[in-house]
Amino acid sequence: MLIDKFGFLWIPKFLDPAHLSSVALKQYVSLAGHDITQLTGGHRRAEGTNTFVSQTIPYKNDKYPRLVEQMSSNVTGLIYASFETSESSTRAILCALMRDPVRYRTLQQEIRSTFSASKPITDSQLLGLPYLTACIDEGLRLWPGLNGQFTSRVSTGAVVDGVYVPPGRHPRYWHEPDTFKPERWLDPKNPDEKRAFRPFSIGPRSCPGRQIALQKLRLTIAKFMFLFDMQFVNPHFEWDRDVPSGLLWSSVEVMVRMSLLEPPEEA
Repeated sequence: MLIDKFGFLWIPKFLDPAHLSSVALKQYVSLAGHDITQLTGGHRRAEGTNTFVSQTIPYKNDKYPRLVEQMSSNVTGLIYASFETSESSTRAILCALMRDPVRYRTLQQEIRSTFSASKPITDSQLLGLPYLTACIDEGLRLWPGLNGQFTSRVSTGAVVDGVYVPPGRHPRYWHEPDTFKPERWLDPKNPDEKRAFRPFSIGPRSCPGRQIALQKLRLTIAKFMFLFDMQFVNPHFEWDRDVPSGLLWSSVEVMVRMSLLEPPEEA
């Protein structure tokens, strides 16, 4: 195994959308169109394998001659729009966990006690893991996928409508606002103002790819924690300091030493 031989891999190589070729993207769009054509033509998947797309097309409808084209465009946009934002959030959350061995082990134990070699990881079961959900929410609070122009933190301080807004995240809403603290999401008596948590925006124009992005976050983080032990090669790396951002977080290479774990026999 490469991991055993070299001891580390580059996380962004697994996740960075810049490595997708134009050929792969065209193949993806073609597959999306083919699947929708099959569904609108009356074909159905095997029992228990419906997708979120199949649920939106319960039957063939001749009133919409451009249905396949429109649905293909929508599906392509939903999945691609959630790709780069979710991959940067995934890297930020994994980095935060690697800097915190206690919370790292807590999450790893939750995942590895739920799944085993004979019980594969599924998103429906991941929805029931509270600490995984808390880690994702806390990561999105600190490092939402759309940063920069839409950041939830004032970088250097600013005067807005005559009122000075100090730099940083406001302690009025979050206790220890700059600390990665997933436990704040688990305690129903926690006084933090959860209504200030809006990583996907709000209202009818909020992020249409929200559920896809969250699903990808759950599956990717869970599989990394299930399969590997991970450590920073550079223990001084800090996401807020070392990762440039504009509208999106920049894609940076994070050196991580990884060792493959044996899957638990029973969960």
